[in-house]
Amino acid sequence: MPTIVVFSIVSILYIATGGVQAVVWTNVFQAVMFLVAGAVTLAYLVVARLGRAGHGDLAPAGAAGTSERHRLGPVDHVRPTSGRAR
Repeated sequence: MPTIVVFSIVSILYIATGGVQAVVWTNVFQAVMFLVAGAVTLAYLVVARLGRAGHGDLAPAGAAGTSERHRLGPVDHVRPTSGRAR
């Protein structure tokens, strides 16, 4: 019984001093940070992917015939790497 009374008094004092409002603003700040971080990460990945598309860093893989493994779309056929089917 004393635990419930102490917990109730602490909760009432916390709410009365603006504790809930502080928690709400903390959650708003956290949500904004997550959204900004997600947007920055998405922008970085898109720029990194599109930025490499026309440059020479994939040329050795293309010359070797292995660049098809890195496509983003669905695979419409499977080409075995050795001479025999798996």
